[in-house]
Amino acid sequence: MWTMFKFEWNRLWHSRSMWIACIITAAIIVSDFIECLQLGNMERSIYYSWLGVNNENYTGRYFFLSLPILTSLGYSWSACSDRMSGYINQIVTRTSRFKYFTAKFMASFTSGGMIFSGALLLHLMLLATMYPNLNPVPGDLNSFMDPFRFCSDLFYTNTYLFVLVWLLTAFAWGGAMAGISLAAGMIMKKSAVTPLVSFIIFTCQEIVATFVQVRYNVLLKETYLCMSWNEMLYADPGTRNPEDFVWGNIAVIIAVVAIIYFMRGKKYECL
Repeated sequence: MWTMFKFEWNRLWHSRSMWIACIITAAIIVSDFIECLQLGNMERSIYYSWLGVNNENYTGRYFFLSLPILTSLGYSWSACSDRMSGYINQIVTRTSRFKYFTAKFMASFTSGGMIFSGALLLHLMLLATMYPNLNPVPGDLNSFMDPFRFCSDLFYTNTYLFVLVWLLTAFAWGGAMAGISLAAGMIMKKSAVTPLVSFIIFTCQEIVATFVQVRYNVLLKETYLCMSWNEMLYADPGTRNPEDFVWGNIAVIIAVVAIIYFMRGKKYECL
């Protein structure tokens, strides 16, 4: 398994798309940092302006909007490409089918996770050059983090641990997005289109979630519960998003994607 994963890992970092995704993501993060400097508020804590907490800037909104495409661009196209080129036939005759599909899933998941969590880490490092590392203060009107938002207790009591927890959560989100496009690549015939699948699904889910919120008034403590995946990509949206609910949504996405991916993988057992 480890040998197969190393093989897929090397393919990942030798793919042009992974570097393109990293460069575009870094450019967006730098642009958001510049926008933060232009808006001022240099005395407030670094964590209030971090993209892991909110998307108060226009550039941040573009970042989260394009995130499903960027995380999928890294390596999720490879499953479709291997199938359509016949390259998969050369691999599965030389190693276990399970090892091949598992290693590819792990590499794709890791690529998406690194793009998202790496972007947030880069943003935090850039902010640290100009903003003070002050602990957030409850009730100072700089943040709406309350007991019903993601790990709000950690945000105010142990901010470093909060950052670590959110980076791991972002890694899981990025991997889930990449997994969606990877599973789609086991069905589609155009590898260039597969990174768009995750974006389309997230967009459709947000439309459905908005309809459900308005139509059925899904509330938590008299405030709308976060139903949209796009709003779960940062810790302080305008709706309630307790950590167990966020992690539950991620787990469901990963489970469904893995089932579809490996069920489609059985098609090649007789090659």
